[in-house]
Amino acid sequence: MAIISGTPGNDSLEGTPGKDIIDRNLGRDTVYGRDGNDSIVARDDDIEGDELYGGNGNDTVIGSSGDDWIEGGDGDDFLSGVRTEFTDGGNDTIYGGAGNDRIQGQQGADELYGGAGNDTIFGDGQTVNTGNNDDTIHGDDGDDELYGDAGSDLIYGGADHDKVYGGSGNDTLHGDAGNDSLYGGAGNDLIYGGSDRDFLYGGSGLDTLYGGTGPDVFHAEGYATTIADFNATEGVGDNNINNNDFVDLSAFYNATTLAQWNAAHPANQFSTPLAWLRYEQSTGVLTSAGGLRIFSDYNVANDTGNLLSENLLSAENTAVPCFARGTMIATAAGEAPVEFLRVGDMVQTRDNGMQPIRWIGSRKLSASELQAMPSLRPIRIAAGALGSGLPVEDLMVSPQHRILVRSKIAQKMFDAQEVLVAAKQLVLLDGFDIADDIQEVEYFHILFDQHEIVISNGAETESLYTGAEALKSVGTAAAREILSLFPQLADPEYVAVPARFLTSGRQARKMGIRHQQNRHPLVVLHHC
Repeated sequence: MAIISGTPGNDSLEGTPGKDIIDRNLGRDTVYGRDGNDSIVARDDDIEGDELYGGNGNDTVIGSSGDDWIEGGDGDDFLSGVRTEFTDGGNDTIYGGAGNDRIQGQQGADELYGGAGNDTIFGDGQTVNTGNNDDTIHGDDGDDELYGDAGSDLIYGGADHDKVYGGSGNDTLHGDAGNDSLYGGAGNDLIYGGSDRDFLYGGSGLDTLYGGTGPDVFHAEGYATTIADFNATEGVGDNNINNNDFVDLSAFYNATTLAQWNAAHPANQFSTPLAWLRYEQSTGVLTSAGGLRIFSDYNVANDTGNLLSENLLSAENTAVPCFARGTMIATAAGEAPVEFLRVGDMVQTRDNGMQPIRWIGSRKLSASELQAMPSLRPIRIAAGALGSGLPVEDLMVSPQHRILVRSKIAQKMFDAQEVLVAAKQLVLLDGFDIADDIQEVEYFHILFDQHEIVISNGAETESLYTGAEALKSVGTAAAREILSLFPQLADPEYVAVPARFLTSGRQARKMGIRHQQNRHPLVVLHHC
């Protein structure tokens, strides 16, 4: 190992092919580490600045209080503009080069470039209070971690998947290519995701977020953030939140906050959190989300742009549920909570278009009744459990309520591509569970002129089937009311016609097991 020292003048020092310690003196020096794991340390009190080149190997290069030029070269280097404990650093330019480098600009308005490799870069050192100058940081290639810390920093993630932290100050962050995560921190930040799927966090302050191309995720944190380019058309409609722009607003618009809003605004009430969200979007500001604004395109220079149409906001791109309570049913007027439906309302059916409700009733089971009759506990079908993104929200049904299954397995077993299966027969499948956590439940029954397939939380399920067992389930008073509407049901020889083949319990369980074993969805959508 060689120890090489400079003079008080302007020196040019070159290391050996091995491991060197190069300790230069005052003056503007040029130091080449060459091969080996070198340690190059400038004088703290040298205000002239140096040119320091680590060369190959895992080098440690520390600059002076002047304006230094530092290049790490190949290898996993540690590069710093000045020693951490020193309080006066210059405006340094540092290039990490190839390898997984750790770079600290320290004090001064530094320009930092990671180069190839997975680098970690701090604009002002490892702690926020070490400096407050305006740094420029380039991550370049590799999965980098870039920290602006204090000051108004300009940071470019470069290629690959980077994590970029602006810190305090009014920062401008660019994710560039790759799936990046960008955190503005405190201050009024301007964040550009770039290409691919980026995650954008504004933090506190008046931030502006541009996702760029690709399906991006914007985080609403209760501040007056501006989302500048929300794309509410690409990837939307398949109930998959991972291929479209997404902002989770469910913390602000949900059943609890909706109830609070409705109580405080008796003259301006909404039936669903989504309807409330859309109303606020139409005003230009999501007041209930801290003043968030959502634009389809926006010019930050003059604070103008086109607000996103409120009708393009959905559960798929905001996670705001379409219902306050109960199941959402597709009707002529759009989706409506089942408890809001009335006789005569037109409901969308699979086979016969819009059909009027002839009778609707409900049965509420208390906690004590559910405890006494656990077989009546509802079945919870998790969002997406049927396949093809269905249902779009968790669906709660009675154990006997039948769900439409459409698959090749159903075709092979029953010679019918579509069959109806009682929910309780599917509890062995992933995403189908007995809802043991609820205290009480209210079941709703909808009756049409004939057995129909309706749309419930996006999934196809049956209406009330007027067989003998179904009439028993609605209670004596309701059964009498139904018989007054459909007297033919009292005929012992009457046989109700089902909308699809009704599978028996044993057959249904066997079919469910085959779907589980073959990892085949219960519902395969038709394709044109």
